Amino acid sequence: MTIFGQEYFLSRRDREERLVEVQLLQTRQMTNQAQLRNDLEIDRWDQMVALHGGSSVRTANPDMYG
Repeated sequence: MTIFGQEYFLSRRDREERLVEVQLLQTRQMTNQAQLRNDLEIDRWDQMVALHGGSSVRTANPDMYG
């Protein structure tokens, strides 16, 4: 592994730990992206429902959407 132009040699255990860290970060990022998409979709529906005089998805389901 090269960091700032210097070569570092990681043990197999260190490489495996780094891989797990990267996988956790990727999973967290995917989860955050999915949550953002979900929030955007709810907001879009809320806007559409509001245009037609209905109540908000979040207001109708406060336990689920805080």
